[in-house]
Amino acid sequence: MTRTYGPSLPRLLSLGLLVAVASPAIGQDDALPKAEEILAKSIEATGGEAAYKALSTRKVAGTIEFVGAGLKGELTLEQEAPNKMKTTLELENVGTFLQGTDGTIAYEINPVSGERVLEGPEKAAFLREAAFYSDVDWQDYYAEAETKEVMEVDGTKCYVVAMTPKEGRVETRFYAVDTGLLVKSRRIVESPMGEIPVESFVSDYREVDGLKIPFVSTEMLLGQEVKTTIQSVEHGVSFPEGTFAVPEAIKNRAGGR
Repeated sequence: MTRTYGPSLPRLLSLGLLVAVASPAIGQDDALPKAEEILAKSIEATGGEAAYKALSTRKVAGTIEFVGAGLKGELTLEQEAPNKMKTTLELENVGTFLQGTDGTIAYEINPVSGERVLEGPEKAAFLREAAFYSDVDWQDYYAEAETKEVMEVDGTKCYVVAMTPKEGRVETRFYAVDTGLLVKSRRIVESPMGEIPVESFVSDYREVDGLKIPFVSTEMLLGQEVKTTIQSVEHGVSFPEGTFAVPEAIKNRAGGR
């Protein structure tokens, strides 16, 4: 749901649930397709622009498992066009993690580190994730997209596309040459711990209301495997009033800056 990732689950950026495996380059074509063509093919492969724009709300429920660590959690994503989003992660024996935005203020409430307002590149990245139509309207959020080469990811030949956001570091996406579907993404996450290089692999695409959505993502963080599995996706949800309202404590922090 993150973008040009297809309608995938937006990631909990500052929770650091992502990172890292590189893949070798393979023989590069003499004439690579333009990035715009690859991104357009991805949109068509996941349902087409009309299918994206026909939707305006989304609710996702899923699970997160820190494989081998005995730590599991339940994840809920609520999203409303054009740019409102709230993610809730209930992590066993740790507590409730919240991230959200009303389209202007982006924030995090963390049972370990407390409350904070996201700013700078970290805020920009979260707002890109929250933008409901950023997949099809990617040029509103990225200054440039460039096809770099062809690489193999777990046996799948992929086009490597570098995306330069209007604010923040370059992101790299790996799209399957044959299907046009996203296979992997790589970026640098800004966080209170500093810059964190991350990679995420997505799979198990399923059709929901005309869109193909990856139901599984697998990440590594400092040697820890983290698996996120979507259990349900709902569109056309009528959210209660105040669902995306910024908590007063966060508003006070934001207002004082």
